Amino acid sequence: MEDSRNQILQTALKLFLEKSYKAVTFQELIEKTGFSKGAFFYYFKNKQEIFETVMDMYVDRFAVVDFTQLSQTSLRDFLDAYYPVVKRMRTGFIAPEVASAANNYSLIFEALRIIPDFKSKINRHEDKATAGWISIVAAARKNKEI
Repeated sequence: MEDSRNQILQTALKLFLEKSYKAVTFQELIEKTGFSKGAFFYYFKNKQEIFETVMDMYVDRFAVVDFTQLSQTSLRDFLDAYYPVVKRMRTGFIAPEVASAANNYSLIFEALRIIPDFKSKINRHEDKATAGWISIVAAARKNKEI
């Protein structure tokens, strides 16, 4: 069952990146996944709920680096670990031509307009990222790397 839900979310993310939330229809989501309308309603009550869930997944898995998972011993080690993570996040499971920077930014701006608390979610992630950078810069200073 979880695989079906994830397939819906991944298909929806791809369509939202390709076209936009507004341009994607509920019927198109159904057709692209191959699921029945009933299957969709089992997991989600409407397109808005799918979009909100997709954006939560997008931010949590693909748009935010978890600094706690990266080396904090030196700036070099951190950067060596950081860039592959960012590259993987950018491609993820979506084809590179769909996951372009422009499409990603468009999707985020659309979510900011549509989802009431999306800005605060982004701000919380940005605060964590800022704290992560402060920590690694402090370690780099301590190690006399900068």
